[in-house]
Amino acid sequence: MQMNDLLAAASLLLTVVSVLYGLWYEEISKAIENARKLPPASLVEDRVAPLKKMRATLYSRAIPLAIASICVALVFLPPSVTIMFHFAHRFCQLGLSIFMKYDAIVASFVLVELFALFLAYLSLARAWKLMQKSR
Repeated sequence: MQMNDLLAAASLLLTVVSVLYGLWYEEISKAIENARKLPPASLVEDRVAPLKKMRATLYSRAIPLAIASICVALVFLPPSVTIMFHFAHRFCQLGLSIFMKYDAIVASFVLVELFALFLAYLSLARAWKLMQKSR
């Protein structure tokens, strides 16, 4: 597969997950914030409705988003790691002259992968936080 095709696929999938993150961010954040306002555990009946709503957000938004973002990050991780190891190896051999053969497409692909990993981390952290609070 050509690097242009990899970059296009990675960018497209990152865009889809980023749009979902943007669309669902407020709802997930509100559920996390509402967890702080839950009645005490001794008031079981007062906690039922808020917990039900939080769990609905967890299962319909936070977990699917975390899974999708992790999948996108993992799909393109092997070629990104290979590129970075190759770069490190060549840098040790050639030093700064390696930049004479700079390839913006390859650099862009690695940057897109780093964004995907960061988005996966953010999505997973928010899902984990909501999961902890909705117990």
